[in-house]
Amino acid sequence: MGVNPSVPAKTLKEFIAYAKSLPKPLPYAATQLGGNQHLAGELFTLITGAPMQVIPFKGGGDAMAAVLGGHVLMYFGSMSSMTPVFKSGKLRGLAVTGNKRHPDFPDMPTFAEGGVPGFEIRLWYGLVAPAGTPRDIVNRVSDIALAAVAQPDFQATLAKQGTDPMPMNPDQFAAFLRTEHARYLDIIKRANVKVEQ
Repeated sequence: MGVNPSVPAKTLKEFIAYAKSLPKPLPYAATQLGGNQHLAGELFTLITGAPMQVIPFKGGGDAMAAVLGGHVLMYFGSMSSMTPVFKSGKLRGLAVTGNKRHPDFPDMPTFAEGGVPGFEIRLWYGLVAPAGTPRDIVNRVSDIALAAVAQPDFQATLAKQGTDPMPMNPDQFAAFLRTEHARYLDIIKRANVKVEQ
């Protein structure tokens, strides 16, 4: 979570109090309605009661430009996109998702440490195959992918980008997808999210 420097909050608790003090919901950038960033804002509001208004942009560059320019006040971005602006001081980082702090920002708390437990929205990537793909082929591709992810040089590259690998076999990934689907559906229902087609 990064905020424009005009936001007076230096901590999550201060940010929540600031958002609640505004006469209108605090505007935040997202790259698409119904996407990770939008639902992150909705979940943040559900947990904290801080009123926020999603402002959708066509892509990450436009969203980042909007928060840098002060047209919106906050942005949930990937660590690879946020690290340069945090280091330059152009945005103030308030918290990171996950269960551990980012090594480049050891003073930036996780959301749980900052007083917002239960806020867990992560951008993740997975490898899928068409339904009906023979199980032996799925297993073989999975084994190759897991071996690649386990390579120290690949792990180092991921770490530089602020990415934590979550290696899973096909059954674990299927269970993860079901859990993620249920979790996001719950946020959509509770926040009454309507996505325009």
